[in-house]
Amino acid sequence: MSSKKIVTDAYRWSYDRYVKDDPELVEFAKDIRVKAELAQQIYDIRNKLHMTRDDLAGFSGLTPESIENIEESDYDGDWEQAIALINKAFRV
Repeated sequence: MSSKKIVTDAYRWSYDRYVKDDPELVEFAKDIRVKAELAQQIYDIRNKLHMTRDDLAGFSGLTPESIENIEESDYDGDWEQAIALINKAFRV
């Protein structure tokens, strides 16, 4: 059995057991998933462009620490604003 299958099964089990009957937790889980997907996309694009976090920070106006936190889905700031700045930076 692949590790991805185990993770998927574990996610499904925990979601079904703890989240699915609570609308507030459902929204929270969706928000986390969206942020994780955005974080992965930013990381992938940045690496494909051979950019460091410092490079992306310079183009976006964010700090390297903010870029790191975003890529780790641990950013406490305004996600929409940060993503807009990063999108603009990737277009440079």
